[in-house]
Amino acid sequence: TKGCTCAVCDTIDGPIVKLNDGSVKKVFTVIEGKALLSSVSEIIYLGDLLVPYGDFTSRNHPLEKAGYVEQYWLEHLKKAGGTSMLFPSFEDAVKISEQFSIPLHPRFIFYWTQITKDDFFALVDWLARGKFDSAFVLPYTKSDSERFSKAKRALEIIGCEHKVTLENVVISDVEARALLLNLGISDLSKPIEESFDVVIKSVAKEGDTLDLINSVSKFRIYDKAGTFVGARMGRPEKAK
Repeated sequence: TKGCTCAVCDTIDGPIVKLNDGSVKKVFTVIEGKALLSSVSEIIYLGDLLVPYGDFTSRNHPLEKAGYVEQYWLEHLKKAGGTSMLFPSFEDAVKISEQFSIPLHPRFIFYWTQITKDDFFALVDWLARGKFDSAFVLPYTKSDSERFSKAKRALEIIGCEHKVTLENVVISDVEARALLLNLGISDLSKPIEESFDVVIKSVAKEGDTLDLINSVSKFRIYDKAGTFVGARMGRPEKAK
């Protein structure tokens, strides 16, 4: 609105960017964003835009579908009789979902609706060849990068943070456990390839990518993407 054309909000998702070396990074602060600026090759997601309800009602416009955000998750939890801070740790989020039978916290889900089913199976094929220790390490030699190019792009589009090294793609501990949990894998003591064999056998034969995810995930996974909108900012009356 004219009274609040654009203001800072640091409790919603910021940009997800791809760096020159192929790594993918979530940006949380302005300082971090400025430091990364010269290294960014692509902005995969600009980040969330917080739009007041008044901007819809004053223009008599129907509410658009929002992505699954923390406030929705908190309402699910309250309805089930629980309480929590808005941003629990991964371990606490898993315990809460188990205890109250609610969807997984949005901080630990991904943009599954933005990849095709073919992309999904290509990604699973690549992930099945990874090894988990203190991090999840995927093969990415020159031949692997050609073979798994579709899978690498899918990993970027779902918004999964990762680093590209000389011969590997490395996903950090918490991000990897969240990704694997989305895919129905929580027992990391078993061989990864064996766990993914179970995923492939259990996955739904029909539906979109999110349906496939929910056919194997222990917890309900909601759509993180919601509605994409464009925005511009000029003098207040030209904002849109």
